[in-house]
Amino acid sequence: MSRRAASFALLLLAACGRGKEPTLTFYSGEHAVSVRYPATWTTRDDSKDNIWYRYFQMPGKSSVSATLLVAAHSGSLDQYAQSYLAGQGAPRAEDTSRQGVPGRLWRFASADGQQRYLLLLLQRDARVYGLFEQAPAAEFERHQRVLDAIQESVTLERPEGWVERRVEGQPLSWRLPASWTQGQSFGSGGTYFVQYLSPALGFEKGQTIHASLTATAEAAPAGGLEGYAQVMRTRLGEGYKVLSHVEWRGGYVDMMRAETPISVARVKRYLWSRGSRGYSLSCEAREDVFPRVTRWCDAIAGTLQLDGQPLPLAQAPPLPGPSPSAGAIMSH
Repeated sequence: MSRRAASFALLLLAACGRGKEPTLTFYSGEHAVSVRYPATWTTRDDSKDNIWYRYFQMPGKSSVSATLLVAAHSGSLDQYAQSYLAGQGAPRAEDTSRQGVPGRLWRFASADGQQRYLLLLLQRDARVYGLFEQAPAAEFERHQRVLDAIQESVTLERPEGWVERRVEGQPLSWRLPASWTQGQSFGSGGTYFVQYLSPALGFEKGQTIHASLTATAEAAPAGGLEGYAQVMRTRLGEGYKVLSHVEWRGGYVDMMRAETPISVARVKRYLWSRGSRGYSLSCEAREDVFPRVTRWCDAIAGTLQLDGQPLPLAQAPPLPGPSPSAGAIMSH
């Protein structure tokens, strides 16, 4: 099976449903934080008083909700929590942490006992990362397991804490979030590649939608990086249209639109060459879902090393993002 066919096969396989109550993962590239939430919930961004919010709401007329937040704060977490705790019933507090970052967790109710709340706060580098959940008392109890799962999934996505991955026997290595799972791998005739699958990013017609990431090490033609880039474009064929081609960290980044009879996808491919070898990372997702993963792929690509050395950072222009035609992030 060719790598192009394998990539589309992986995307098709990734669209399969994963049970009656699948969860999706939201990742904020700006704030490097992620959270899992039920696929049927709606979600939207907001910003107020220099605080960033991401709202998650149970569908229908339910008042069950969770709010992810990030704010600048140099004081204590107890001080920050007072804006939520003031005027409410006595809270139960406990220490907690995420990815080694210390935090506090409060469970409390309104003064009249009609509403219940959960507040998680984490503090790193004079910033607070939080999750606030609320619902009428009976609803909160009924959906306790779901609400606990959401708060337990809050992850500070720090690349230095990700797991190191590599193409076996090759000088190419990178770091990947624990939520990404390994798919197929292949090695023959000096060509090696390995694929990974993102957590579910979208949900449609009972199926979850994922992105794939493919790392490749192979022989490069004469002509160095330019020759390798040209061969890669030719190999993909007419089904891949190059939308942008820019220099980045000693290599190139290509943004492409890939179309087959069964799928339209966006691909962001990072290319480098060293001597007679070519190396690439390709991030691919369905066109409407791609905006939800492109910043995550940039962060992963930023961890790539060759021969144990990071790629150069000097004079690195901004990475290309998806064009407006890729579609905005939609609520579910």
